Amino acid sequence: MKNEINLLIGSYLKNARKNKKMTQQQVADASGITLSKYREIERGRNSLFFEDAINISAALDFSLMHLSAFLDSKGK
Repeated sequence: MKNEINLLIGSYLKNARKNKKMTQQQVADASGITLSKYREIERGRNSLFFEDAINISAALDFSLMHLSAFLDSKGK
């Protein structure tokens, strides 16, 4: 189940990033995390920790409530 959630979060972030027309590098820089860490989160291979979630949501200009609602809609 954890892996499923990671994959859902990753797809949400990828979609949000593409909608903002940002590169992974731009999101990583704006979030204060490494590119490799961001890539792994977006691929669903790394868990998204709360502090990173706050920073990434600010970089991509979305509310964590939207991410939570997305996960709720998927039954996770």
